Amino acid sequence: MAATADVERALVGEEELAGLCLDLSAIPSPTGEEHALADFVARRLESEGLSAEVQRTAEGVANAVARLGGGDDGPSVMLWAPLDTPALGPDWVGDEPRPDWALPPRRAGEKVIGLGADNPKAFASVAIAAATTVARAGVPLRGELVVGLAGGTMPVSHGLGAGTRRLLETVSPDFCVVLKPGYAVAHEEVGFAWFRIVVPGGMSYTGIRHKGPYRSPIVAAAKVVEAIEAWLPEYTAAGTSGLVAPQGAVNAIRSGDPGVGSFTPARAELLLDLRIGPSGSVEQAQAQLEELLAEHEATVELVASVPPAHTPPDSPLVAALVRAWEAEEGKEHAAPGGASGASDAGIIRAAGVQTARIGLPMPETPSPYPGFSMGVADVRSMAKLTRVLVTAIVDLTTKSREEVGLG
Repeated sequence: MAATADVERALVGEEELAGLCLDLSAIPSPTGEEHALADFVARRLESEGLSAEVQRTAEGVANAVARLGGGDDGPSVMLWAPLDTPALGPDWVGDEPRPDWALPPRRAGEKVIGLGADNPKAFASVAIAAATTVARAGVPLRGELVVGLAGGTMPVSHGLGAGTRRLLETVSPDFCVVLKPGYAVAHEEVGFAWFRIVVPGGMSYTGIRHKGPYRSPIVAAAKVVEAIEAWLPEYTAAGTSGLVAPQGAVNAIRSGDPGVGSFTPARAELLLDLRIGPSGSVEQAQAQLEELLAEHEATVELVASVPPAHTPPDSPLVAALVRAWEAEEGKEHAAPGGASGASDAGIIRAAGVQTARIGLPMPETPSPYPGFSMGVADVRSMAKLTRVLVTAIVDLTTKSREEVGLG
């Protein structure tokens, strides 16, 4: 095993991490346009002695994959993080986006600020830094360390795990650390299902609504939304168990055309994002929805889903991450609860890979931008997570397969 002093000397420090995060954040990578960033990452990891490649899907989604070691006496451990950022227009971020939703990024003391600087670019930076540290320290891996940075992860129609599915065609790790928000070791997380709900109406004209049947699907859709909103707390309460509390939200509506403003449309469509806990299923959720909406004449159609993930809490991966967290924090680890954030962990777990999720610690100084933000990365938080990952990697990859329960 590499000496602790060797690992500490090789550890990627805060300034190098800040520069890496700034570099990654400066390369635009909306879902389906990650190739330039994937190429940069692959070249960076090759320069540290890893073998690396860029993978692409038919839709243009790109991954960066790198490997270190490769022996078959020990386990294969993958660090997984996303590469792609959301491409949100004025309806979401306003006509003049705040700096944390815009490019180019900038450094402000202990923060890197810019579109995606925190999520996902800080996670990708930490994965690169952890692998770089292991390579520089010359840790004698008995198995393999894989860095899998995936495109196509955002919850948009051309994302939804496209890069991760491509990644799993060529990589079959035993364990996978999923880097997403939440500074605690989570052995389970929700999946999600998107349901298209179609609400019928009747085409009409404003000037004659008083002379015949008037069935506005927009009015009916409003009642459907109210019914769903009233039901969601019940759904969450029923699905809450272990570490998760599955949520839901109606996030899109489409009906009519502002350019044809005098005619009532014949239908309205809603898009419901419903989180699914490990104790539930997409089929159960759809059945509940259909029962709820039966009196509204609405139809329910599943359009996309990612499964939930659950790995036994006594998994060697979970145990190694908990030991690393406790060594860093000097206190007993407490599993998180009430989570409803989804990632590609369900896709990875469905491939037979044990998964566990961990993210960045809360920063000592808060973000200068209130509310939801994915664009303020804290350098000290990145350094702390890097140390936790390196400790866990050394713990796992310097053991035999028998020692980590793989037989």
